[in-house]
Amino acid sequence: MIDLSEYRELVVRQEVEHLEAFTGIETENRYSVLTPDGEQLLYAYEES
Repeated sequence: MIDLSEYRELVVRQEVEHLEAFTGIETENRYSVLTPDGEQLLYAYEES
């Protein structure tokens, strides 16, 4: 299990699907949670 309290800063980046980018149709959002150095810690997504 990752202890997020050991990080002073995190970067959350939304992953955009190609279909959504070209058509504008909303899909379930997905996110990467990274350290400031770019190391991926977590992956999160929405469920509808």
